[in-house]
Amino acid sequence: MLRKDWDDLAEGQKGDWYFNDSKNGPYITIRYGDDKFDVVTIPITTAPKQDRNWLWDGNKESPTITPSIRIPDGEGQPDKWHGWLTDGKIITV
Repeated sequence: MLRKDWDDLAEGQKGDWYFNDSKNGPYITIRYGDDKFDVVTIPITTAPKQDRNWLWDGNKESPTITPSIRIPDGEGQPDKWHGWLTDGKIITV
């Protein structure tokens, strides 16, 4: 579910997100876990040839981000989380 900011996201649940802009471009912050600190912020773009890692479909209400998002937990350890945000839903690998 789309949230308005960090504080609103902290009150939300797994699978929620919010968009934030900075001088470096747009970002999306996604809550991938049950804890309010299980979040990741990634740079996004709607233009596939820009120097950004994740392509966003432009939909704020039910966004799709590609490729998958991987949050490592240190060398030799399993990932904290790996999955997708597709049509506004978190899909865990």
